Amino acid sequence: MLLQQSPFRGEDEDEIYDAILADEPLYPIHMPRDSVSILQKLLTREPELRLGSGPTDAQEIMSHAFFRNINWDDIYHKRIGTPFQPQITNPTDTSNFDSEFTSVTPVLTPVQSGTFLSFLLSLSLSPYPSLLA
Repeated sequence: MLLQQSPFRGEDEDEIYDAILADEPLYPIHMPRDSVSILQKLLTREPELRLGSGPTDAQEIMSHAFFRNINWDDIYHKRIGTPFQPQITNPTDTSNFDSEFTSVTPVLTPVQSGTFLSFLLSLSLSPYPSLLA
């Protein structure tokens, strides 16, 4: 999201997957140092060395210089609004989704197990009365 493109390059999907596994990510020269730093630390190949995987968990990410101007307490207590509020006209409005996804007819997979079907039928929608209407 920072780059608006993948930091891995390739002519096709297979080459991009290979690049993810083998190559170092490419960052634009004009990209701010803190942005490059957080991406490098989040994209570290060894999971145990990756930012946020240490003993302080998410605090490690929250303390990174990239987030220096973020007041996490305000976010936690919902004192900061969202940067984007989508406009929707009704509960089934899909206008905020690309038609590439909304134009595809869904294909349902048949339920194989009678036990699973029994489980689904036992679920209650009472906490969501609008779905029952």
